[in-house]
Amino acid sequence: MIQYNSNARLKPALIDQLVDILDNYQDVHYQQSVHLTKTVLPVAYKLLEDNKNEVKQRTERLLRKLYAVIG
Repeated sequence: MIQYNSNARLKPALIDQLVDILDNYQDVHYQQSVHLTKTVLPVAYKLLEDNKNEVKQRTERLLRKLYAVIG
């Protein structure tokens, strides 16, 4: 939904929700790590192309959270 949503005001809120979901992944096992890299990481890379300042800030936060969770 984040990738294909045309509503520019909704995208930052969706990214925030994704970051909140990642907060629940404290002890990531291998299976969960594979799932995160297959689903969340491609979305994060796609979001890097967005030029809106609000989306850029939230994408940076998302990538930092991914790094903290996956390692």
